[in-house]
Amino acid sequence: MTSPTAEHPRLALAGPSLDALELLLSGLFAPINGYCLPGAKPCDWPFESHLAVSADLARSAAAAGGLVLLDPDATPLAFLEIAAIAFDSEETYLAGTLTPMKRPEHGPARALRLTPADRAAVVGVFADSPRPESVAELVRRAAGRPVLWLATTWNSAQFDYSASGMVDDLVACAAELTGSIVRFVPLASLNHEAGHDDMLRLAVSRLGADEIVDFRAITPRPMAPAAARDGCVILFTGFSGSGKSTVARAVAERLAAVGTRSVMLDGDDVRRVLSPSLGFTADDREENLRRIGWVAATVSSVGGIAICAPIAPLASTRRAIREMSETVGRFVLVYVATPLEVCEARDRKGMYARARAGEISDFTGIDSPYEVPTDADIVFDTSTDPLDRNVNDILRLLASN
Repeated sequence: MTSPTAEHPRLALAGPSLDALELLLSGLFAPINGYCLPGAKPCDWPFESHLAVSADLARSAAAAGGLVLLDPDATPLAFLEIAAIAFDSEETYLAGTLTPMKRPEHGPARALRLTPADRAAVVGVFADSPRPESVAELVRRAAGRPVLWLATTWNSAQFDYSASGMVDDLVACAAELTGSIVRFVPLASLNHEAGHDDMLRLAVSRLGADEIVDFRAITPRPMAPAAARDGCVILFTGFSGSGKSTVARAVAERLAAVGTRSVMLDGDDVRRVLSPSLGFTADDREENLRRIGWVAATVSSVGGIAICAPIAPLASTRRAIREMSETVGRFVLVYVATPLEVCEARDRKGMYARARAGEISDFTGIDSPYEVPTDADIVFDTSTDPLDRNVNDILRLLASN
């Protein structure tokens, strides 16, 4: 088996393709353990799973023997050992076996993702917050048997937390019924033919359920319009690996649960879209941050909440983002003061190791400075402070005048 190295090409996934990778790695669709070419499904696979890439990437991956698959934060989630390639007029497909590398952290309801280890006698499937009659029907069907309340979406893009309110409502219902658990599954398409219903049935069949009650066809209640709010930019700053993104996502999820949508502007994902032409020199990194600040201020100017989680090591750049933001709305600076040694020990992306080995230069905390904020509105250390407390502190500040 080929092992991933720094020479292997990398591909950042997002949206349905990222959800599909997580479903494959979870084992819910075993024995599928990778991707196949269209029309070349192994006989024991329940359906085909495809990965389409550019022709140039396919050639470089084949030459190297494998491809590292990343999330939008550049965290390596899996290594694909290339077994075959198919070129056609529209798409280029890779086939091979997946090996997990890091645990996913993107998306809503992270602690409640469905796994093959979950068990229940009765499964209630929801695509929206449950109506009273749905709850009564599920309780009647359960008749004292273990129940799984399953929240589903067709796509849970990394920074889309619209499912959070539904999950919270299901958790509240399940708390009133002994033997209940709540789980969440984003049902992304693994190919153009595998239907969501077929995928859902296969995933639920792993749970050993005697009965499945599907509430997805019930018309959801119309949502009341959210009250108008002043715009706000929340800027998280701290070392790579400090926990900025984890707390930022949790804040976005909590805001979504009460009907407040926010925009996440996180480092690697935004750079690919907003600043693909910029490199990683000090000047280019600061220009990337200024662009993030401009987009965030624009979101704030129309009453939105922009949540930014770059490293933002220099006081001058943070000050520039503050000035842009405060001309149109509110600005909150959150300093995630997790010690460098803790961040380096986490090293999910392997960046510190590469910086120590001299493969990366101008890396913050190693050979590039980090200027500790003196004007932060909130300061915490994720290695000692609980996530819920950090999130609550931020939300209380947002609610204050």
